[in-house]
Amino acid sequence: MRLVAVVPHHTIADGEYEDVTVGRFSALGFALQVRSTSSTDAPSGVMQEGGPVPVTTVTGTVVLPSDEAPPILAAGTVQPLLASADETWPADAQLAVTGQLVVEPYLWAADGMLWPLVPDGVRMWSVDAIRRIGLDGIEDLTTLSGPTDLDHGSTYVLEVVDV
Repeated sequence: MRLVAVVPHHTIADGEYEDVTVGRFSALGFALQVRSTSSTDAPSGVMQEGGPVPVTTVTGTVVLPSDEAPPILAAGTVQPLLASADETWPADAQLAVTGQLVVEPYLWAADGMLWPLVPDGVRMWSVDAIRRIGLDGIEDLTTLSGPTDLDHGSTYVLEVVDV
């Protein structure tokens, strides 16, 4: 499965992913910034449309890892945290959720809240491309910018393939 995910500015500013390089593997967990949801009978899966920052639709089953942790949408290879969601769903609800897929390092880290509760939410991914999308166009990078090179006016994306 090939995915494109945004790396939030605060993640880069905190130096969480300075070692991400094209051609290497990275352990990544994701969040889905929810725009819309609907009940569905469709099978689990992930679809991305548009670009350079695609809109992502994840279809899967709601998992409620704890009272303190937001819900997860279990969709096979990808199990994103459902972030910025105004609605609440019961466990085992089958949903199609559309939004922006983002890298989420904090909650999915080994000492974070989600990893011990939903360990399959973090997987190894091959980094195929890193891009900076700014007002002056799209620039391919070999490594993810560090805090000192961060352009706050740009969007940083990773193109990854599961291994």
